[in-house]
Amino acid sequence: MIFLHAQTLLFFGGKDYEKSIDRMVASPTERIAFCAIREEKSPFEGSEITSVEAYLQFQHDNSKGKNVTAIKNETGIPYFEYEYTNGNQTFRYFTTAMESDSAYYTLQCFTPTDEYDSYKDRILNWMRNVRVE
Repeated sequence: MIFLHAQTLLFFGGKDYEKSIDRMVASPTERIAFCAIREEKSPFEGSEITSVEAYLQFQHDNSKGKNVTAIKNETGIPYFEYEYTNGNQTFRYFTTAMESDSAYYTLQCFTPTDEYDSYKDRILNWMRNVRVE
């Protein structure tokens, strides 16, 4: 189970070993990472961003990655995917959003592009277990 509270990230996930690095979790035994970014809702007041769906659309529209997919919702979790190259390694990102009373959260899992498909079902399962406060 993943719990997000304020700007602290705690990750509890099966048998994997996780290391918390400023709202980012990576497993040294697997080639996947998780990142959560918290943004207060107050700066969005008076804008078109009035829901978590609009927030995810804003993230999608401003993605700087390549091969950005449309927002999908086939599993009950709205998300989009994109690729980003860092150095000589290209990663595929799964991006979704959640909200609490006072903040929006951008949640991402990413892995080397050629390994993404082997992780996708697990990523969807993990995202079903995220809770924000």
